[in-house]
Amino acid sequence: MRKNTTGQYVAFQAISKTDGSDVITGTPVVYYTIDGGTQAQTTATAVHEGNGQWSVALSQAETNGDHIVFSFVLTGAVTQTVNVYTIDADLTNLDVAVSTRSVFDPASDAVANVTLVGTVTTNTDMRGTDGANTVAPLDASATENAVWDAVVLSHTTNGTFGDSLLVAQGAEREVQVDSNHNVHAALHTCEPNVIDSSALAASAVTEIQTGLITTGTAFTHTNQAGDTMTVTIT
Repeated sequence: MRKNTTGQYVAFQAISKTDGSDVITGTPVVYYTIDGGTQAQTTATAVHEGNGQWSVALSQAETNGDHIVFSFVLTGAVTQTVNVYTIDADLTNLDVAVSTRSVFDPASDAVANVTLVGTVTTNTDMRGTDGANTVAPLDASATENAVWDAVVLSHTTNGTFGDSLLVAQGAEREVQVDSNHNVHAALHTCEPNVIDSSALAASAVTEIQTGLITTGTAFTHTNQAGDTMTVTIT
């Protein structure tokens, strides 16, 4: 039985006290109590429906409780009591198409767009639109361009990838690395005192010595007049 709702009935079977047969005549009285309150009599009179079955129409007020007890009293019949527990729900508002009562669409396996969400006051783990990112994220191409176009000097923290990049700060920045991981570049200047004997191959030392004029070296000299002579350095 629905709570606090009109248009409902309660029925009894009238049984004779003497022989157990159906009692089909008389004027029954139906009493009721709501949630253990004072007993009262129903507004409507019970009506015989047939074969000893009697029913009484209930007003809305007579169903306004969680536990309602009805007692059927009829002369010559056994008194009967029925306990009724109501429900506070509108079951008549449900139809076969349960999906019409939900925003979930089983065909697309998705929930319809939520246009309004109540304010969350107890769950601190949730975030609303105030803290949401409203900027579209970069795609793969834009991310690639952002990385390679970044200013290196802005990312040179010691030990970072930017710090390990070998990039010239001037206009000339051509450096080549071959398949053997050797670096090829035009050497313009060197720091002082960085080239010593350990930095030169033995063949380079020999070639340098060959090109030098040292004591005891003889060579041919031609003067402006065209005369040729042999000169030895002493």
